[in-house]
Amino acid sequence: MCYASLHYEHFPNNRPIPAHVLQNGNRLLRSLGILISYFLFFFWLGNHMREAWVDYAKGIGIILVVFGHVNRGLYSAGIHLSESFYQLTDSVIYSFHMPLFFFLSGLFFVQSLDRKGKNRFLISKIDTIVYPYIIWSLLQGTVEIVLSRYTNNSASLKDLIGVFTHPRAQFWFLYALFMVFVLATLLYNKNKFNYILPALIIISAGLYIYQDNLTKAFHFGYITSFMIFFLLGALAIHYSAAIAKIGIASSLAAMCTFVLIEWVFHGYLGMTYTDYGLYSMILAITAITFIVCLSVLLAKADISWLRRLGELSMVIYLMHILAASGLRIVLVKLLHVNNWSAHIIVGTLFGLIAPMIAYYFIQRFHLNFLLERPRFHGAHHKEKTF
Repeated sequence: MCYASLHYEHFPNNRPIPAHVLQNGNRLLRSLGILISYFLFFFWLGNHMREAWVDYAKGIGIILVVFGHVNRGLYSAGIHLSESFYQLTDSVIYSFHMPLFFFLSGLFFVQSLDRKGKNRFLISKIDTIVYPYIIWSLLQGTVEIVLSRYTNNSASLKDLIGVFTHPRAQFWFLYALFMVFVLATLLYNKNKFNYILPALIIISAGLYIYQDNLTKAFHFGYITSFMIFFLLGALAIHYSAAIAKIGIASSLAAMCTFVLIEWVFHGYLGMTYTDYGLYSMILAITAITFIVCLSVLLAKADISWLRRLGELSMVIYLMHILAASGLRIVLVKLLHVNNWSAHIIVGTLFGLIAPMIAYYFIQRFHLNFLLERPRFHGAHHKEKTF
């Protein structure tokens, strides 16, 4: 019996199937295939869009980081509008922008850890956090030593060698982030983590509130200051679908709450970001909520330049001090520009753009060893750090 011909197939009972039925069946199968393909595409697109806001949040965060460091550099150089304006601006930014990055780093912690396993996960963090921490601490420290007569903060060879145990400049964040990743990995249990996560959040909140009474030895202060926000990120990822549906009304409510809490904290209570406790924790969480809401709206608007800043936030973080400080030296020493507004605008823009240009040349000339530990055994999956 022939089971395949131009016009007929046969059932097991030997009754032939007409050709038009076969043709209709083939069309149906093709239609189902197309339908399934579209479904899978839109499912992927939905998940992609659901997480797109993260890059926008990183973009907002890295703008605040660069602005804050440029502003501090200008203040140290004696260029500022007024003492009160500087203190308020500095405290508002530092009250939440680094907790924001720890929150964002916690979002995909469990997903990445489950995929790689503990050993591979920690090795990947050595590659993408510890390695660039060491490389750029040494690079920036060397530049600061050579140009010490022109910079605000002098550095010595002792400082350079000490980066292995005592982080300096902006690189403290990478040191702290790796500590948080290590501790979270040690605490993680695949079968129990979701159940113990609320308890860990409560404990870390207590450590944050009472951190002034706890030891700072072995940089434990990094854990008490930021673990709470990392764990909140690990919790928030469970509600990614709801976050993706955030609208204008929710964002306006979050913004009004953020402004109100900032006013109460800085104005009514007269506190600053260094006054750690319940109020500063509430402020940071409120601010993070607002940034998340804003980022979801911006992701829907598809602002590509802001998304790109978020995608390259690690690169910008590593290089922006060298770029912005270098520009400030040129403006002050060579061009004699001492206007705060001109410095803050040009310095922030240059601190964001120059590292992106440097990244292009790093990719163009295969200098990736400046950003990530070289591999010599085939391709690897490149993972975002924060």
